[in-house]
Amino acid sequence: MADVPYRLAVLQPLEESVADPGEIADRRETLRAAFSESAYAQTPLGEKFGDLITSTLPTGDLVDLMAFHFVEDVAAKQQMLVETNLARRMKLLEKALEPLTAEAWAGRKVFSKPSLN
Repeated sequence: MADVPYRLAVLQPLEESVADPGEIADRRETLRAAFSESAYAQTPLGEKFGDLITSTLPTGDLVDLMAFHFVEDVAAKQQMLVETNLARRMKLLEKALEPLTAEAWAGRKVFSKPSLN
């Protein structure tokens, strides 16, 4: 029984659309600024993501990684997963990170369910 997979899936990547590379660059800078002011930036994982934001990692990959690691709201994650327009996906991530400023999280645990992140 152990040799039989529990679940099988056939996946196809969604084609990402980038209408305006300039807008993506501006949104990446906005994301960098917002993230650097969040409580997550103070964590070891957050420090690594701070480096990734300024790296050459493709923006779509960066947004997906950040959503996976920092967004706990499953509905918000699913909404980002189905969005193929990169600018809109970045807006969704920015919105999800808005309440995560250091002031909003002062005195709270950063991750409510760390085993699920």
